[in-house]
Amino acid sequence: MSTSPHAPLAVIILAAGQGTRMKSRVHKVLHPVAGRPMLLHLLASAGELAPARQVVVVGAGREQVERAVAGKGVDMAVQAQQLGTGHAVAQAKEALAGFEGDVLILYGDVPLVRAETMQAMVRRLHGADDPALRGARLPARRRGGLWSHHRGRGRAHRAHGRIQGCR
Repeated sequence: MSTSPHAPLAVIILAAGQGTRMKSRVHKVLHPVAGRPMLLHLLASAGELAPARQVVVVGAGREQVERAVAGKGVDMAVQAQQLGTGHAVAQAKEALAGFEGDVLILYGDVPLVRAETMQAMVRRLHGADDPALRGARLPARRRGGLWSHHRGRGRAHRAHGRIQGCR
């Protein structure tokens, strides 16, 4: 499955979270879904796009993840301190040194993203309006009688129609 004639593709899979709410010694992304670790489902789907590079960003429990992906052509990046999603993505910089092309960022604990969905996201990057960033809008959630609009989460900031940074 080809993603686009426009640019090579790299995939970053974020798997550095500690998974403390799961209360398990098994790394969060290695819990099985339909008899297979979540991360391996995601790598298989991403692999259908024939990415030039795949990087898994790991943190605590990384040895388990490294064993699970050994021999699968995946580069590893380490997020020694959990300082947020943007920081986790930045840890892949060295593994992607010299790479020029599109980058698809996926969460390792969201295993059932289909290759067709990934391909549509990458294809969208080359739309007529030439977006620099494509993401999903998070709905507001009700918490304790108040509506939360995800304050404090990283957001892309634009000026003059271009992405200026994430805060």
